[in-house]
Amino acid sequence: MPGNIPGFRRLQRDGALLWVNPRFDEPVRALDLLDPAARERAWRGAASEGGRGPAVRLPLASGETLLLRRSLHGGMLGPILGDHWLTLRRPLAEVGVTSTLRAAGAPVPTPVLVLGWRSARLLWQAAVGTIVEEDTVDARVFLETAPDSRALREAACAAGLAVRRLHDAGAQHADLHLGNLLLRTGSGEPRAIIIDLDKAHLVDQVSAARRMRELMRLYRSVVKRRLLDRLGPDGVRHFFEAYVGNDHQFGRTLLTHLPRELRRLRLHALHYPSSPDA
Repeated sequence: MPGNIPGFRRLQRDGALLWVNPRFDEPVRALDLLDPAARERAWRGAASEGGRGPAVRLPLASGETLLLRRSLHGGMLGPILGDHWLTLRRPLAEVGVTSTLRAAGAPVPTPVLVLGWRSARLLWQAAVGTIVEEDTVDARVFLETAPDSRALREAACAAGLAVRRLHDAGAQHADLHLGNLLLRTGSGEPRAIIIDLDKAHLVDQVSAARRMRELMRLYRSVVKRRLLDRLGPDGVRHFFEAYVGNDHQFGRTLLTHLPRELRRLRLHALHYPSSPDA
């Protein structure tokens, strides 16, 4: 049987299961996503969100907007299973990790729900719901707009602080790249939010080696998308200084793991596409 998410309420009807954050119980119930017909109507017009799986934005009675995203297999299983699952373990784990990190003050989306229903193939299909982060763009789009030096500095610092807070909360992100880093750079203090915690893990303490590996994974996505000239050495420096803060010994410890990550970068670069959109 599927598991649970601590603090979430579990509902069941018509062969479907719904785990909902109690804060959003009433507005989510109003969507009636356990009903197959209502679920089908909700998915009409679903589109890709930032290169991820099909998603739809649904207004809630609370005044917020729900981003409902289908759970898809990646890698070799993607073409075979698509959006079909043997269990609901992965979407439940994703929302469980997101909920724990959000409660700890980490810069992650507000988790709302996990929805699972049986398909015609008697496997599970699933969707994960979070609150839409309004007035944000992902870091790739931000860099593509060629921001001025001030905007770049503020965004790089916000991103560095956000990733540091994520790691300090014990999170190991499985796929940190530009598309999973949202930036809000309008009025007020710039802010960064880290999304897509599928396959993320919580540990007591994220090691320096793991931290540098994830930082360089983010850097590799800049190189892969041919945006390093937009980020520039100043952008890299502002990000790293914000991540390290005043702990210079911590910064030196991180840098001891840089040579290995640079070798990894050179290896990955051999397979990067000639076009940034590939």
